[in-house]
Parts: sequence; structure tokens; C-alpha cells
Amino acid sequence: QRVWYCAPYRNDKKIRPLPDSPQKFSYENNRKVDKMNSSKNIGNIGENIACKYILKTQNRKIIERNYHSRYGEIDIISCDDKYINFIEVKTRKLSTLVGGIYSVDKNKQIKIIKTAEIYLMENNVELQPKFDVVLITTYGGEKYNIEYIDNAFSLEDFDEVF
Repeated sequence: QRVWYCAPYRNDKKIRPLPDSPQKFSYENNRKVDKMNSSKNIGNIGENIACKYILKTQNRKIIERNYHSRYGEIDIISCDDKYINFIEVKTRKLSTLVGGIYSVDKNKQIKIIKTAEIYLMENNVELQPKFDVVLITTYGGEKYNIEYIDNAFSLEDFDEVF
């Protein structure tokens, strides 16, 4: 467990560990960042919670996580006998003013649909696609609330785009 820091020179982007230091903080752009509360870490925690929830309650298997294309990323891809689900996970702290559902706007939905199209073409999947959203609100520590929105948006919402 170490603290990582950027070298003080802007041209030197190498990241070097400090010996025997705890991993709780990191230095990005010479600024101390709390890694335990960073948005990326909170997002990863939310995706792990969502995967456990899907496996436990939805009777689906997880095919892939964090699938990337040139259009964007899909957090979780899962499937059952009929559907392949492309799932966007939004994790927010209770103290956040704007809920996660507001960040899955039309532009984000278009990126998810285009990324899903690429995934379906690359993997020759013949299941019916669905686009779901999982909203996770954390209350600090191990307490959280999960809201699963099944079929949150569909291709029919974007006839003029595709």
C-alpha cells in the first residue's frame, strides 16, 4: 500500500511510489486526493453492488463489465434466456444534490445504444437488447439503497438518430 504522486515537473508524467506510505491518499496534478472517496472508487463500489444484486435477484449472468467502444462505456452486460441487458450504474452519496437518474440524459443514452450496437455486432448476439439503469445511493459505510429501473430507455425513443 503506497501513495502515488506525480513528479513536480509538468513534462515528467511518470508516477512514482513513496516507500512505506498508506494508500489512502494519492497525488494528482500535485494535489492531494482522497482515494477512498474519489468518484472512480465510488463508481467501482456501485458496480460491484449492482453485480451482486443482479446475480442474486434478477436470475441473470454477468457477461462483461466496463465494455468500451469509441462511443463510450457500458458498465455491466448481463443476459438471461430472452434478453441481453446493457446496464448503466449510477452511484451517488446521499449528500449529492442531483440524483443519478439525471446524469443518464439523452446524450448518454445515445452513447450507450451505439456502444451496445457495436457489442452486438462484434459478438453476434441474437437476444433482444434491453437498456436498464441501476441507481445506488450510499449512506456511508456499508449502507446503501438500490433502485433497479428495468427497460429504462429503448431504441424507439431515438427514431430520428438511428
